[in-house]
Amino acid sequence: MGTVSHMVGRLHKGHEVIYKQGDSGDTMYVVQLGQVEIIQRKGNNEYCLAVVGEGDFFGEMALFGYPVRTATARAGEDGAVIISLEKKTFLKRLHFDASLAFNMLKKMADRIQHLEKELVQYAEASLPPELQ
Repeated sequence: MGTVSHMVGRLHKGHEVIYKQGDSGDTMYVVQLGQVEIIQRKGNNEYCLAVVGEGDFFGEMALFGYPVRTATARAGEDGAVIISLEKKTFLKRLHFDASLAFNMLKKMADRIQHLEKELVQYAEASLPPELQ
């Protein structure tokens, strides 16, 4: 990772956990530099749900009534600089800049659309050959 002297976020070293699945929280995060892996554990298995990069956000469900983290967020291999945004601060910013909410909703809709496509592809791949 390049120089971080001009960054305002917190530096997380490679593979450092930002929050764990099951933790409670009221903060979302924005990736300023690097990447963050969103990992969900089921039993003994870990599944990478997403890798988010610079300018993207994660943990936003905590701002919308889901305070228990459904996945673990950890810095990518090369680390990441992360800005945190608490619910109270987020709501104040929304009051002055409604485009923030629109941009978040757009990104969340994009994620839902992507997940729907993956679900259909998975379902189609699971069908017996005679039904495909």
